[in-house]
Amino acid sequence: GKYQELTIKLAPSSFELSEVEVKVSKYKNKGNPAVELIKKVLENKEKNRRESFDYFHYEKYEKVDMAYNNITEGTRKSLLFRNIDFVFNFADTNKTTGKVYLPFFFREALSDVYFRKDPKAEKEYIHGEFNTVMPGVFDNIGIASFIQNLSQPVDIYDNAINLVTVDFISPLSPIAPNIYRFYILDTSVIKETPMVHMYFAPRFKSDKAFMGNMWIALDSTYAVRRIELGIPKEINLNWVNEMQITQEFSWVETDNIINGVKHKSRGLMVSQDDLFMDFAITKNEESKSILGSKKVSYRNITLNNPIPDSVFR
Repeated sequence: GKYQELTIKLAPSSFELSEVEVKVSKYKNKGNPAVELIKKVLENKEKNRRESFDYFHYEKYEKVDMAYNNITEGTRKSLLFRNIDFVFNFADTNKTTGKVYLPFFFREALSDVYFRKDPKAEKEYIHGEFNTVMPGVFDNIGIASFIQNLSQPVDIYDNAINLVTVDFISPLSPIAPNIYRFYILDTSVIKETPMVHMYFAPRFKSDKAFMGNMWIALDSTYAVRRIELGIPKEINLNWVNEMQITQEFSWVETDNIINGVKHKSRGLMVSQDDLFMDFAITKNEESKSILGSKKVSYRNITLNNPIPDSVFR
């Protein structure tokens, strides 16, 4: 509960390499250890995805915000902001690009989500929702369109992922080895679990496929524990300049009482779920754009605890 500032001093070290040999060879699936590992992930994906449970329930908090990107002095003096120029007191600067952005929309919602495997059903009850928007900046119809694109759920275990009305082939689709190039970059240990860090990209840049990184558990599960998805610049994606998706998966264990008998259920559930999009206003990438982000958090998760039929009706 206290603020502390730490100063950590690092000592440099160097190593001399006598010789480095670089070989360039044509990418192929046969004999490729990265492809063999992906095949293991595909073989186990049905038991690693959350839909493998008979039931699950969680409380979901979702936050969506949007900002007007690349604010200039000309923007500040425009007629659009003439009567509300005080809003620029809340402008911020992107530390990476140096561009100034102005938040104009914020939404948060709290809901309960219920799932049943057989017969398959899913229900979401929204308990509370709050919206605020800067008046006069964008019409409500335009904002609704951006919100709809940001609100699309992403399940990496689906064969196709629909985003901005486009179906992307998932890197965990059965046909992924024919669509993607996979490369093993490194191995590491995360939370006491050995992991393989893998990079992936479309074989052809025009394919509707992602590029990014995933971390795969080197244990009996072969589960994806973290994934970062982006889109190649060559894809013409309906006025979207940039898109980034980050998801992490953590173990969840719950106690259930079924017919008076106590059971334990354990499985992987999403623990981090972030989506970022840069929506173009014009075809010029250097001009103004809309930055949209969505962050979702989950708590009070229960697994395989029977849910009454009335919930789904």
